[in-house]
Formats: sequence, structure tokens, C-alpha cells
Amino acid sequence: MATLISIIFVIVLDRYLLTTFQIVETYARGEVIYVADIFSVTTNGIRFPEENNSPILRIIYFIIQNSIFFIKISFLKLSIYILYVKPYYSAIHNISIISIIYPLYFFTAWFFVNSKNPSKAFITVFVLQAAIVSATSEDWDSRHIIPLLPIFITFGGAGAYHYFKIKLQKIPTPSAPVAP
Repeated sequence: MATLISIIFVIVLDRYLLTTFQIVETYARGEVIYVADIFSVTTNGIRFPEENNSPILRIIYFIIQNSIFFIKISFLKLSIYILYVKPYYSAIHNISIISIIYPLYFFTAWFFVNSKNPSKAFITVFVLQAAIVSATSEDWDSRHIIPLLPIFITFGGAGAYHYFKIKLQKIPTPSAPVAP
């Protein structure tokens, strides 16, 4: 049954859903951030598939024929997705991201590493979202990470609470003075 559902999903994806996305064309433009020339990568020597092929075949052909380029551009997209700061955001915006989101990343990771029952659902969603963005496109407005922020805030807050609770327990408490 799972195989049949998978086949139907791939057919629907190929014939209907991917026809509106021009994934290979974003590779042709060397776009790291969709509709932004910032961080664009040169595409000299890149081989592109024929336009009459299905979207999935075009993507597979592109990846096989241009593996190094695909890895390079995917890594750049993934880095920008995770770093979240953008050169066209204001300095206050980027400083806010660095001072709020980065600690949330740290405490979320700390929570999952030190938790007895980490939420595999969040880890799966984050990894899949990051993989999709790195293979397709990081958007100029960071809209792909926005749905994950409440989860980072929740787990980051839990991680910060437990982290500081442990750190504060290690601080020796002053003992009461002994009466003579």
C-alpha cells in the first residue's frame, strides 16, 4: 500500500505540482536566494536538461550532470537558510536575529542532545525543511524558516531553562556563619 501511495505521490508531484516551480531555471541563474542577485553563483560550464522532459527528470539530470555545482549551491542555500541573516536586512534586524535566534538554536540543540525523549517529529520536520530549501530555493524573505520559529522558541526556552538550572546548581551556596 505504501508503495502505491508513493508512486501516486511522485506522479502528482511530477505532473502537477512541480510544473509551476522552475527549479532548474533557478540553478541556471545561479540563484542562492530566490529573486535576489546576492550570493549568485556563476554557472559557466553547467549542463542543463532539455526543457521537454518532466520536472523530476530535469532535476535528476541536472544533479547528475552537475554534482559539484549542485552540492556547492545547495550548501550555500542551506547556510543562508540556517544563518537567517541577510545583507539587505537592516543592521538592527540582523543584530536581533544574532542575539535572539542564535541562542535559541544553541538551547534547542542542547535540549535535544540532553533530553531523554527528544521530539523526533521536530527534528524530522527541520531536516526535511532544510533539505527542501537547500535543493530548491531560499526565499528572499526567509518565509521557509518562519513556521519553525515557534518550535525553536519552545524548545530553546526549555533548553535554556534546563541549561541554566544545571549551571546554577553547580554554584556553591554560601554557608551560614557559625556562631562562636
